[in-house]
Amino acid sequence: MSEKTERYRQAINRMVRVVARNFVGIVMFSLIVWFTVIPLVVSLAVGSVSGILGGLWATCLLVGIALVGLFRYSTTVIDRGTQIEVRPSLEAAIRSPRVGMGLGVVTFGAIVAAVVLPNLAPSTYRPFVAGFARFPLVLWYLVVGLASPELGNGSALRPALRAGFLRFVTAPLRGTAFALVSLLVALATGLTVVTVFVFLPGALGLIAARIATDIAQAGDLTVGTIVDEDV
Repeated sequence: MSEKTERYRQAINRMVRVVARNFVGIVMFSLIVWFTVIPLVVSLAVGSVSGILGGLWATCLLVGIALVGLFRYSTTVIDRGTQIEVRPSLEAAIRSPRVGMGLGVVTFGAIVAAVVLPNLAPSTYRPFVAGFARFPLVLWYLVVGLASPELGNGSALRPALRAGFLRFVTAPLRGTAFALVSLLVALATGLTVVTVFVFLPGALGLIAARIATDIAQAGDLTVGTIVDEDV
């Protein structure tokens, strides 16, 4: 067995142990993320455009706060490799909601761009505009996921997102691996409604923290350097 194969095997074994020890926490954060969608669901029942936009806005803000808590939890789990309580991470995100709400604003902009721009384009160009408009959502997922250590540790939003973007630029293979693994996990958990609700968001948060931490530890990008440059 080659050295690289052995490292991958050990990394997978560590990840499995971490998931097993923190399975309850992963499930709890998955449910918390899904509960933030309630304002949007209620606004869809109202049916008006302003109501739907208001519901989407509220959901995005809540999602941002929930994601900051999830990233804080996931990063701590990856760093320590032991069982971690959910409450401290969630309370920290709620007590200092500024970064989470800022992330929610960015999320709202990406979603609105993906939905509105295709409808404004002429019918002839609509398929091309639709493809282009979805790019911000993909970029949002990659950048936010790879910025999970900074978002979880309480860094300001701009340097945190910059860190995620630079991780993807300086380590594109790992960033692509993050996207592919996320897709595989989404397909696996998407087999049943139950697994989507109780496992998907928490699992993706843990994967994001794992890969972002690996990039930093490999020397592709040092977290402290980015944060210090923006202070």
